[in-house]
Amino acid sequence: MNLFNSINKRSILAGLLLVLLCSGVLAQVSTGSQDFDHFTTGFPLVGGHSALECDSCHSRGLFKGTPTSCSSCHIQGGAVSASSKSFDHIKSSNSCDDCHSSSSWTPVTRVDHGSVIGSCTSCHNGTTAMG
Repeated sequence: MNLFNSINKRSILAGLLLVLLCSGVLAQVSTGSQDFDHFTTGFPLVGGHSALECDSCHSRGLFKGTPTSCSSCHIQGGAVSASSKSFDHIKSSNSCDDCHSSSSWTPVTRVDHGSVIGSCTSCHNGTTAMG
């Protein structure tokens, strides 16, 4: 009878461990970037960020305090060498995600006019935008 109870307890513990592992409750411990769940940082790697090497954003091995706003990295002379707003970009705030997605800078499928700086005709001139 004791052997049966011992086997039952091990089975229950093994089942519980499997449930915890599958549900993501237990944290992964690994030094490889493939095993790290970046979603837990509050900045999930989606779109164009998903294929980057860690040191593309985490220069000099710094992880805590890495900026999460687009303009912190995507600016001329920024902390990392990321693409930046071109010189012929329409005058706008640095809230990139008001118009762009994290998958690609183009195509721009929406424009949040609250982020645009200047008059309507500075963009709607028949060249930059119609209308």
